[in-house]
Amino acid sequence: MVITDVAEKIPSKIRKLVYIGAFLPSSGQALTDLSYSDPDSKLGPLLIPSADQLTLDVKRDSLTYLFINDGSDAAKQQVLNHYRAEPAIPFTGKVTLTRENFGAVEKVYIKTLQDMVISPGLQDRMIAGAGIKTIYSVNTSHSPFLSRPHELSDLLLKIGKQEKPDRLNSVVARLIRYEVQPEFQAAFRQAVSDYVFHSLKSETNVLSEAYHEQADTTVLWVIERWSNKNELDKANKSSRFKAIESLSRSALKQPAKIIYVKDLEPLSKQQWRSVAQKQDQPLTIMLFVDAKPGTENNFKEVYHTVMPQFRSEPGVISYQLSQLEEDSTQFVTYEKFRNEDAFQYHLNFPPIQPVIDYLNTSIKQQPFETGLHRLIEFAPVIRQ
Repeated sequence: MVITDVAEKIPSKIRKLVYIGAFLPSSGQALTDLSYSDPDSKLGPLLIPSADQLTLDVKRDSLTYLFINDGSDAAKQQVLNHYRAEPAIPFTGKVTLTRENFGAVEKVYIKTLQDMVISPGLQDRMIAGAGIKTIYSVNTSHSPFLSRPHELSDLLLKIGKQEKPDRLNSVVARLIRYEVQPEFQAAFRQAVSDYVFHSLKSETNVLSEAYHEQADTTVLWVIERWSNKNELDKANKSSRFKAIESLSRSALKQPAKIIYVKDLEPLSKQQWRSVAQKQDQPLTIMLFVDAKPGTENNFKEVYHTVMPQFRSEPGVISYQLSQLEEDSTQFVTYEKFRNEDAFQYHLNFPPIQPVIDYLNTSIKQQPFETGLHRLIEFAPVIRQ
């Protein structure tokens, strides 16, 4: 129940979930919902609630029978020596799960075939409900980590080494910069807007936005992310994108600049599509950073440390650090704020100081503000 809820809240931080004879809920379910649906479980009748209903205990003479019937005498004695009553509240807390978050995390299930707490029948139903394809079995009780620790640890090492494309990390991210001649502004913005709105309707589109620079409205940016390269290629062949390309031949002051980036702190589709509120006047900041060779890992480490704090600021809609595909010493930050005041607060937010220190000492071109772009969104402009 715990790792399921954690995966919903921070999917970008988890590469793989492994369930070992464990409860695996669907959205809206609590542990009790699953346990009541398991007639083959022996646990229910043996649970003892405390007088204040805050904990659940199990009769001492039933502990090893339930949890480690296949264990050695020494392992069973460990259980008897160390077992404590469990908090009751987690048994009734329901989880709310989404396809974009929990659904995006890879899952593996290890079935415990002699389990008398969560029966193999319920395990099969939960596996089917979650659509898990990678399944292993151990011929053990509910506690293989105690009864067969070496067998289980070998299996976990095997699972850890198995690499499958991470749905978040396989996302293809692209920035396109257009410098448009004034007389073509209206037509070009319309073509870009059409492309953005059409892209957002695709299930495989993660993000599609269009901006003009605050200081120079003739400079436009399209910022987009697709679930994989094949889907981006399809978008490139769409009539809307071809309309932009056709107009570009006469409308641009210079050829469009296309920048491919790799997100270093991946967000889910749902997180990318967080939107401003009606009262907001959002501002998006992009900062291009050209690090001195040999210092790029320092920059990533600083950001990795402070990113959770940046993202938790109330004035932040979304925040991302990406590395340019063509040059590992170049980065771009994407910072979407609810208003100008939120951006100014961020500049004085104490956790940002290590980032400022790095920018003032370890990039090729000073001052770092020369790489800063203040962007105003013109498509899709969705409000909450």
